[in-house]
Amino acid sequence: MTPRANHKQLDAEGQAWIRELLQERLRLAIQCTLISVLEAEIDAFISAEPYQRTPQRRDYRNGI
Repeated sequence: MTPRANHKQLDAEGQAWIRELLQERLRLAIQCTLISVLEAEIDAFISAEPYQRTPQRRDYRNGI
């Protein structure tokens, strides 16, 4: 028994909606990735995690 394809063609409005949804998801994924990378870079530069006090600490973080 072969499975039936239940695919339907989307109209232009449906395709535009999916395109917008994918663009928003991609934007959020890129934003999350950049924030994570920048946070790791800041931690490495300062030589301390947020709120951590160490003798090697090089600087302070604004807001944290």
